[in-house]
Formats: sequence, structure tokens, C-alpha cells
Amino acid sequence: MATVAGYLLAPRSAMRHPATLALLAGGRLQLASDIWQFEGQVADVEVSKALGNQPRNLRFAEGWSFYPIDAEPLNGWLKATLGLPWIARVERHLGWIAAGVVVAVAAVFATYRYGLPAASRLVATQVPVVVYQQLGEQSLKLLDQALFAPSTLPKERRQQLQQQFEAMLATLSSQGISWRVKPKLVFRSFSAGPNAMALPDGTVVMTDQMVALADNDPQLLGVLYHELGHVHYHHSMNLLVQNTLMSVGVAVVIGDASSIADSLAGGAVFLVNMSYSRDAERQADGFAAQSMLKDQGTTEPLTSLFEKLQKQHGGEEAGPGWISSHPDLEERIRTLHESNKKPGK
Repeated sequence: MATVAGYLLAPRSAMRHPATLALLAGGRLQLASDIWQFEGQVADVEVSKALGNQPRNLRFAEGWSFYPIDAEPLNGWLKATLGLPWIARVERHLGWIAAGVVVAVAAVFATYRYGLPAASRLVATQVPVVVYQQLGEQSLKLLDQALFAPSTLPKERRQQLQQQFEAMLATLSSQGISWRVKPKLVFRSFSAGPNAMALPDGTVVMTDQMVALADNDPQLLGVLYHELGHVHYHHSMNLLVQNTLMSVGVAVVIGDASSIADSLAGGAVFLVNMSYSRDAERQADGFAAQSMLKDQGTTEPLTSLFEKLQKQHGGEEAGPGWISSHPDLEERIRTLHESNKKPGK
């Protein structure tokens, strides 16, 4: 039997009372002092966590607490009787700690890379149609104020492209493609160069400069099919929801409620400045390729437009207009070429 000297604290009191603790076989304890005694199993006592070599104290059901003067005898007996808690075992093995860090980092990355996009896609499909419409209207209003000017294309030319756009929608509808909100085409002038973009409500903006760049209408239809791919897969809403979830998550962690309000209120501003991920661009290109193969029998018009854009900017992946928001042009040209070679196109 081992005896440990220490002191006893009464419930809701800081006064120390000398005490001795007998460590018995079978996990039994026997506490003796002038004012209070205890005898029973260690399993009936609350034992403090093991933190390195720090003394562990005992708290009894009645609210009394025992603190040893010498930590080693009680710590050793508790270790032999109860074993080390898992956290104490981990602390003694650097390899486990390193493995834990790796697992934690991998979990955070997996959540960001796969969990967050998946959650965003699910949430985006549940967003009411009126929210799509409001975000689209606000985004176009901001674009008109900050970047765009009214289109100077002749009315007849705009009507011609509008008719082809409506025919595209009819063809896609006959193929089973549906929309949360029916897409519409609008034209704007953009001093930075050729551009086209899809807004959450299905509005597709095509600039006069993109129309001027194209050698023929099939090239422009390829661009429109690509933007309709973004609309079909809700890419802008997915990106907005993902950004909002991330911002709200960070705000919750740091306890900044104002950040949540700012994130939700700034949705339209975010959409104006966003750029899609590589996966989203591949999806939109795939949608355009399938649609063009069914409609025109080839993806060559869109491929040739990409090549023209690439030549204009010296092969750079980043440049003004459509290239700057649509990266990896070389890979996309190659993929479109390969689409023409697939059997049964």
C-alpha cells in the first residue's frame, strides 16, 4: 500500500486541510483527514486529465477535492490502474501527432475541394426562382454602371442573332434541356474587348466586340452554347452559394455577424467579378460540344474562335475579355478537336 500526502478542499471553499490518500489494490482509495473521510473505488471518483507530468487531482461526489503534494506516486498509480487517456498517449508519440495533423489538413482540403462544391450544388437547386431573377437583374445593373455601354450593333443584326438564339433554345428544349428561368440574350459594348457571360437568371450578355471578332455566325452560336452550359449547370449560383457558405463559416468561427450580412448583401458584386473553376469551364465546353455536334455536326466554329483569340493575345492564358475569365485555352482547344474525332458524333 502506498500513501500520498496532500491537502483537501471543502466544497465551495479555498481553505486547505491536510490529508493523506492510501492507494490500495484493486483500484481502491482511502482518504483520511480531520474533517472528512472517503473509502471506495477510483471509478467512483472524478480524476483530472493527464497533462504531461502535472499532478492529477481527485474530485469526489460530495464536492471535496484532493490535491497531492508529490505528483509522481498518484500519477503512477493512476496510470497503472486506469491506463493513460488517449490524449496523453498521443502526446507521447510525435508520429501520431504528425499523422493527426496530416489527417486534419486532408479533411479540410477534402471539405473545400469536394464537400463545399457538393453542398453548394445542392443548395443552388433549392434557391427560389425569384432569387435567381433578382441576382441577375442586380448583376446586369452593376455591369451597366461599371463596365458596359449600350450596344451600337444595328437593330437588324441584333434581331438576327436573337432569332438564332431562340431557335437554339427550341432545339435544346426538344432534346430535354430545361431551365429554372428561360434564358434571354442581351447586347452591350465593352471597351476591354470581346466578352460574353451568363448571369444567374439565364441572361446571356454578348458584347459588340465579340460579334465583331467572329468570322461567322456559327462561331457566335458556339459561344452562346458555352454560356448556356453555364446557365444549365447553375455555375454562377453554385459559385455564389459556395462563396457565401465559406464566408459565413469563417464569420461563425470568428464570431463576426456583420461579415455574414456583408457576404449575403454583396452577392451581385461578387458575381460581376467572379471567374469559373476549370471543372465548370470543362462542363460548359462539354455542353457546347454536344450541342454543336447535334446542331452543326462539328465543333470547328468554336475551336476556330478560340484559336483566333489565342493568336490575338500571343498564346497567353490571361488577357482581356473572354480569355481572362476563361483560362486553360490550349487544353480546351485540344478537347474540342478531340470531340470531333469521337465515333457517333
